[in-house]
Amino acid sequence: MSLRAKFSLFILLIFGFVAVAMSLLQAHWVRTLVVEQSEARVAQNIHAAWNVLGSRQDLLEVHVEALDELGELEEYREAGAERLEEVLGLYRERWHLDFVAFVDEGGRVVLNGGSLRPGAVLPLRGALESGRGASVRSGYAVLPADVFAEDGTAIGQRLTVGGEQRDAMVLFALERLDGEWSREAEWLVAGVVLNGAHELVDGIQHTIFPSDMYKGKPVGTATIFLGPVRIATTVQREDGGRAIGTLVSAEVAEQVLTRGEPWTGPAVVLGNRYVSRYDPIRNLEGMVIGMLYIGELEQIYDDIARHTLWTSLSVLLSILVVALILAFVFLARIVGQISALDRATKAFAGGDYSARAHIQTGDEIGNVARSFNQMAAIIESDRLQIMRQKDEIESANRGYMGMLSFATHEFRNSIGSALLNSQLLKEGSFGELEGDVFEGVEIIEKSLRYMSDISDNFLQLSRIERGELNVTKAHVNLRDTVIAPLLEDKTGPLKTRRMTLEDAVPEGFAVHADPSLMRVVFENLLSNAIKYGSEGGRIRIDADSRDGYAEVSVWNEGPAIPRDQLDTLFEKFRRFDSDTLSSKRGAGLGLFLVKHVVERHGGEVGVESTEGQGTRFIIRLPAHGPHAAGQHTGA
Repeated sequence: MSLRAKFSLFILLIFGFVAVAMSLLQAHWVRTLVVEQSEARVAQNIHAAWNVLGSRQDLLEVHVEALDELGELEEYREAGAERLEEVLGLYRERWHLDFVAFVDEGGRVVLNGGSLRPGAVLPLRGALESGRGASVRSGYAVLPADVFAEDGTAIGQRLTVGGEQRDAMVLFALERLDGEWSREAEWLVAGVVLNGAHELVDGIQHTIFPSDMYKGKPVGTATIFLGPVRIATTVQREDGGRAIGTLVSAEVAEQVLTRGEPWTGPAVVLGNRYVSRYDPIRNLEGMVIGMLYIGELEQIYDDIARHTLWTSLSVLLSILVVALILAFVFLARIVGQISALDRATKAFAGGDYSARAHIQTGDEIGNVARSFNQMAAIIESDRLQIMRQKDEIESANRGYMGMLSFATHEFRNSIGSALLNSQLLKEGSFGELEGDVFEGVEIIEKSLRYMSDISDNFLQLSRIERGELNVTKAHVNLRDTVIAPLLEDKTGPLKTRRMTLEDAVPEGFAVHADPSLMRVVFENLLSNAIKYGSEGGRIRIDADSRDGYAEVSVWNEGPAIPRDQLDTLFEKFRRFDSDTLSSKRGAGLGLFLVKHVVERHGGEVGVESTEGQGTRFIIRLPAHGPHAAGQHTGA
């Protein structure tokens, strides 16, 4: 994947993650905000509903105060109870009250305006007792249906739900009468029955929710409960009638009616979801007798949340898209600079040492480009200087190799002639040699052979250094062509060091190799075995075929090669560095030539050397050619 694709994918992932995270946070924030707003709104709504009820309650207090202060009551009092009840009935109708009455200290109706049953006892003892010492008292109470007169048909109908009469919740006010009334009554009581008080709940709804409908549904509803039962409500059934007599949920009833705590939250009211608030209604003794409910259509808030969310998400996504475009523009610029630097480095690595990164910016990429250009200029300059030095060195080396080859060739000729004459001397061609003279000739011959070996190695080295070491492979019978001639040459050195050589190469063991170069390999290995092996010890040559390779080893019995020297053993001009072997002569080229020749044949060379077990050099050559290695069928 290209850098541009990686960066693009990374940016898209980052922006995608940010977009999703911001969308979720935005949705949560909007939802939380709308929920908080709806709860705050419903709290304001319930407060407004209490204000409406409070105004009605204040008006009741004003009515009882005004009625008590009217001089008419004093006049009609003299006229008799019948006339006084008639006057109370007139005021009840004028002020749209459900009852007006005089009661004694026990709450028994003494005189009334026509809606209460004469002699009925109003269960207002707590209110009457708590009202002692106060001029006016007001509040809520529950009255049984039988306290109302049978001819009060309007109130009776409001108390009858499903053919069953229910108790009445009333909002009342009372005032203690002065002492002159003590013969007739103790208190003046006036009130309204909240059961079926549709004008009151409609007034609450219209005060809080000026708009009646939202998408064909009521914007809000208001309800007064007696216990868990609706007794006055704006909620309508499917048939258009008011949902009088329906019950609130058990969860709301438990919290509001039992624990006396307000309940706020979404509620399903006859199939519609409303953000609702239920507050407890308490009598003057502090007991919960009912609930005041205000609900606002939840769909309004859902639509507000949806609209707010879509608007905010549209703005957010627009900002993210603009930011994404700017990020890709910036990315294209950065990746373009990196691509230019990449092209320059690839061209430079491909051999165009004049390649440069043309980036003119002041940022980190520009700094890298300038550093690369400076480095490339230095490398190009150093390379030109190195090439000039290389040409000079190669020229000098060619002269050195030519001189080495010439000198080695001349040495070999002279040494060969000297060796021939030394052999003739030993054979008595120039007269018999005896005693010290014969030994002296042997020493001369030994030195000449050493010089011959050295010159041969230097001749091979010059061929290698000049690239003239050509490998001409043929089918070579290793024992007959290479090993046997070498053993004849090594008879003298073996006898001198009293060493025994075991030739375990199978008859007809063949390799596909250059015969002359194989002689160089095994000449050096056998010479080293004789030179570094223990005097009087053994040397063994083995050969075998395994895994498609011809494996030949030369083992000698003698001291082990130090482990720290094994890794550098095949380097040029490397000799054994050991106290026991320091007296051995050699140029340090033999194993270097062995390794180079074997590798030119596609093989490998290794060494195993352990104290007390001797040293073994192993040659592995690939079995290629018309006659595979290891075919012991004869030469």
